[in-house]
This record gives sequence, C-alpha cells and structure tokens, in this order.
Amino acid sequence: MLSTNHVRTHMGERPYQCTRWNETFFNKTYFYQYLRTHTEKQPYQCSHCDKAFSQMKYYKPFENTHQGETMSINSAIIKGIFTQMYFEKTFENTQLVEI
Repeated sequence: MLSTNHVRTHMGERPYQCTRWNETFFNKTYFYQYLRTHTEKQPYQCSHCDKAFSQMKYYKPFENTHQGETMSINSAIIKGIFTQMYFEKTFENTQLVEI
C-alpha cells in the first residue's frame, strides 16, 4: 500500500495551504514547519545556552557543537577554522601564478 503523501506527490494534490501567502503543501509536517516561519515560536531550546530554534534540523547540529560543555567560542569562528583547514588541504600543492 502506498502512503498518502507519496500518492499526493504524483497526483499534484496539495491540501495544506497558507492563509497568508499562496504556499501549498502535500505533507502536514512540512506545512507546520513552514507555518513557524510566520511566528516567533521556537520550541527547540538548547540545553547549554539560551539559543532557540524553530526547527529540529537547525537545533540538532547546534546542540552538537557544545560537546558536553557550554560553548564559549562563536560558531562562526569554528566554521571559519574548518573552512580554512579545508582550503589549506585542498590547495596545499597549488602554486600561485602572477598575472
């Protein structure tokens, strides 16, 4: 038996509609996630700091940055360090050519 959501994707049926905008959804979960963009509701609260998120997909990666202790470094700095390490590793044998 096929799921209702799977059938809706093929039939083009999108029964959930935003009353503010013309956005429609075939899946109730996706619709409720979308509705949170119109509100201040942020049900996912970090247990290590006062940061909160509207969706689990943003909350989980942030929560993992703490690794058991309160984060004292800005996450943007951490991201920058990893980006720098990636470029150093990727381009370590590249020679610069003056134009």
